[in-house]
Amino acid sequence: MNQEFRRANAATTPPAFAACLAQWASLQPDATALIHLDDGEHARERWAYATLDRAARKIAAALRARALVGQPVLLAFPPGLDFIAAVCGCLAAGAIAVPVPFLAGRRGAARLAALVADAQPAAALTTRAAAPMLAALTGIPLIAIDHLAAPALLELPAVDPAAPALLQYTSGSTSEPKGIVITHAALMANLEMMRCAGKVDRDSVYVSWLPLFHDMGLVGIVLEALYAGARAVLMSPLAFLQRPTRWLQAISDYRATISGAPGFAFDLACRRFRADAQPAFDLSSWRMAFCGAEPVSAEALARFAETFAPYGFSASALYPTYGLAEATVFVTGGELGSGLRTLALADPNDAADRRSLVVNCGRGWGDQTIAIVDPATLREQPDGAIGEIWVAGRNVAAGYWKNAAASAETFAARLATRPGRAFLRTGDLGLMSGGDLHVVGRIKEMLIVNGAALHPQDIEAAIARAHPSFAAQGAAFGIDTADGVQVIAVHEVALAAPSDADHSDALAAAFTAVGRETGVRLFDLVPVRPGAIPLTTSGKVRRTRCGELYRDGMLARLPGDHRWLGKHRP
Repeated sequence: MNQEFRRANAATTPPAFAACLAQWASLQPDATALIHLDDGEHARERWAYATLDRAARKIAAALRARALVGQPVLLAFPPGLDFIAAVCGCLAAGAIAVPVPFLAGRRGAARLAALVADAQPAAALTTRAAAPMLAALTGIPLIAIDHLAAPALLELPAVDPAAPALLQYTSGSTSEPKGIVITHAALMANLEMMRCAGKVDRDSVYVSWLPLFHDMGLVGIVLEALYAGARAVLMSPLAFLQRPTRWLQAISDYRATISGAPGFAFDLACRRFRADAQPAFDLSSWRMAFCGAEPVSAEALARFAETFAPYGFSASALYPTYGLAEATVFVTGGELGSGLRTLALADPNDAADRRSLVVNCGRGWGDQTIAIVDPATLREQPDGAIGEIWVAGRNVAAGYWKNAAASAETFAARLATRPGRAFLRTGDLGLMSGGDLHVVGRIKEMLIVNGAALHPQDIEAAIARAHPSFAAQGAAFGIDTADGVQVIAVHEVALAAPSDADHSDALAAAFTAVGRETGVRLFDLVPVRPGAIPLTTSGKVRRTRCGELYRDGMLARLPGDHRWLGKHRP
C-alpha cells in the first residue's frame, strides 16, 4: 500500500474497508479492479475502482434507508461481480454481510434454509433475475441491487472496529456449519497480515476460481486485492472443475502474480493436464501459489511444480499456508520465494521407524501468538511435539453467532501457564519447529487403532499411490465394532478409469499398501465414482459425513472382488 494511502488513513487504526475502497477509487479511478470470466475464458464484466465504489455506495444508501445498519443481510448471487458490490455495500453501510452459496436443487435449498434459520437475516441482497427463486426459498424481504433507484451514499459513516462486518459460515468439515462473527477490526488486521506476507501492492494481479461466499475466495482473494489496490480476475468454481487448465490459462493470459487453492486443485490440474491437447501457456509471472484448507500434500505440490516447470512455473512460488474462518482466513505463511519445505516426522509407535513428510506452513504474521497445546493438560508443548494448534491475535473472530456456549469453548481457551490471555482452539493438530508451523491433521478425525494414533491422510495417501485406478480424493475414518475400532476407507477412482470395470487389482494393491505403509489392516475399502466423496465448500474432505453415509449404506460401491476381507467383510 503506498505512502499516500497510509498518510490518508493514519488517524484510523485499522482503517475501515470502505475507506480503503474509496481511497483507491480516488487515487486510481480508471484502474481495473475486477474482471469476471463468464465461462472461465472470456471477460464478461470488467469494473474499474470508481465503478465498484459507486455501486457499493448505492447499495449502502439503500441499506441505510431501510434501517439495516447492524443487521444481518443475506447475500445470494449467481456468478458475477454483483456479489462483490453487495459485500462492499454492506461494509460501507455498517450492515452485517452474510455470504451464502447460490445453489440450485434440494441440497442447495436445504443448506440455504439452515443458514437463514440460524442467521435470521433482516433482508437479502440479490439480482432481479434471481429474486423470485430466493423469495420462494427464504420468505425474507429482498433488495435487487440491479434495480436500485436511490442515490449513492456520499459520506461514509464511521464504523465501530468491534462491530460485526461479516457473518462467515463454516463449511462443516467435521460438524454442522456455524456462523463466525468477523469484526471490522479482525478483517482489517487479517488483510494487512496477508498484504505483508504476500508483498501485495497495486501491481499485483490475482486469478481465482474459489467460491466467493467462502473465506478463502472472498477475504483471501477479492477483499485482499481491493485492500491493496490490485486486480482480481475471477471465474466460477464450475468453470475450473470442468476444465482445470482454464485456471492456468487465465494466470498466463492476465500475467497473474498471486493465485492459490486447496491442495486437491493442484493435484487435479496435474491429473487432467495433457500437454499434447492444451495450448501453450506461460506461468512465469506466478510468484505466489498458495495452498491451504487441508493439511498440504508435499507430494502433490512437488508433482505440480515438476509438471508445469516447462511452462515457466517456478517451484519457489509454492506457498503452503494455514488458516481458518475463525481467524478470518489467514494464520501462517512462509517468506515469499521459499517454496516447499518439509519435515520428516517419525511415528513413535512404528517399530519399522517409517517417516512421513509434513509441510512447513510458515510463521504467524502481525501480532499473532501460536501455541501447540496438549488438549488434556492445557499446557504448551515443546518444539517438535504434536498438539492442538491455538491462536491469539487481532485477526481472530469475535465468536459464533448467537452461540455463547460454543463461543466460550472455542474462542476463550486459556493456557495453564498463561491464564490471562484468551486463545482460539482450532481443533487442528500440528507442531512447531524452528518457529514455523507444521499441520498434521484434525483432533476429531484422528484414528486410535490398537492404542496407536493414526492420521486419516496417511491412509488416503497410501491408497492414492497404490494403483493408477485411484484418484487423489479419499476419506478414511473409524467405526466401532465388537472387535474395537476398525478403519474404513472410501476412495474415488480416477476419472480415466472406467467406473464399470472390476477394480479388484486396485483394491488388492491398496490393502497391501495401507498395511505396509501404516501398519493398519483396513476393515473395508469402498471404491466410488469421481465426485462421490462429500466435500466442504472449500474443498475439505468431510470424513465424518462420509462415515455416516457408509454406516447408512448410502455409498454406491463400484465393482470389485472383496474376498480378501475374509471374516471382516461388512
